[in-house]
Amino acid sequence: MRVFVAGHRGMVGGAILSQLQLRRATGEAIEIITHSRSELNLTDQSAVRDFMAAERPDTVILAAAKVGGIHANNTYPADFIYENLMIECNVIHQAFAAGVRRLLQLGSSCIYPKAVPQPMSASAADGHAGADQRALCDCQDCRYQTVRELQPPAGR
Repeated sequence: MRVFVAGHRGMVGGAILSQLQLRRATGEAIEIITHSRSELNLTDQSAVRDFMAAERPDTVILAAAKVGGIHANNTYPADFIYENLMIECNVIHQAFAAGVRRLLQLGSSCIYPKAVPQPMSASAADGHAGADQRALCDCQDCRYQTVRELQPPAGR
């Protein structure tokens, strides 16, 4: 299985990457594909199209986003929504066009675990990547969306 993790350097994407690496270390056949923002601009449609065509992942986990905290979101709301929509549209559409069968898109106004000491560190998310391979989290505070199968419309 070839898995592209977009946003692997962020808190949630990093936790997902760690879980995939653990699964691979126990013998599961997982090829993990990652690219930094400087290597792949997810807001660039042609770059994402070329990447999907070249890499041909089976699964895409979309945890990438422009983030900046409450103040930045309140100060530049149009910039945040525009860039995040471009990332989502490009990755989702180009994954579909390349024949990717499984896609997980994460998004939330607050994606942090509730019961952790403040200020929160990145390690506070440890334990929030779930044991169920079809869902990312099995804790009571998180309700992450499970992986969905991408099916082409009839006639394609």
